[in-house]
Amino acid sequence: MDLNDCVWSGPRCLKATPCLAMHYPEHEPLFHDTLRIGDCNIKTLVLEAQHIIPSDSIDHIAQIFVALNKYLDISMTGTSMLPLIGCNIFPVVTRKSPSDFDFLCTAAETDLWFIADRIHLRESFESLVPLLAFDPIVIDKIGLLIHELGLGKRMLSKAAKGVSKTEGRVDFHPGYTKLLQRKARCIAR
Repeated sequence: MDLNDCVWSGPRCLKATPCLAMHYPEHEPLFHDTLRIGDCNIKTLVLEAQHIIPSDSIDHIAQIFVALNKYLDISMTGTSMLPLIGCNIFPVVTRKSPSDFDFLCTAAETDLWFIADRIHLRESFESLVPLLAFDPIVIDKIGLLIHELGLGKRMLSKAAKGVSKTEGRVDFHPGYTKLLQRKARCIAR
């Protein structure tokens, strides 16, 4: 292991990158001050995200995404996030199943999946289209990351259009119609 492969401190979601402060807190002067091992940064988290595998839990993957969002600086250009677009790191669920997610996808346009950013949209589209497996609460926490990766067009609140449609037989209700006709002048005002 190289000194560049570890950090002094960082979020608990780091598995692929050792956090020395957790293991050797009494040796801070050596690691942090003398050897100049830095703290976690956005580059560390991008590398961590690239190590996501299908056996990781949905909670662990969500923690990495939330940490990425936290460390993301608004003034950054999207270039540091570009490596994540082609990586199979996005947990997608296609049907109601006992597992948290069915498989990992990329953010490339060839992989079709959507982000259910509202609870009612998740309930409506579950089992109909592939959805990012995160809860809408997690989606709210990773908004900047979604924007930086250019995934805004996958948000169901933007992609789905509602169309009202009446199915079945429509019955005329004479009593209710007369009631509305008497109130028509007031309603028109």
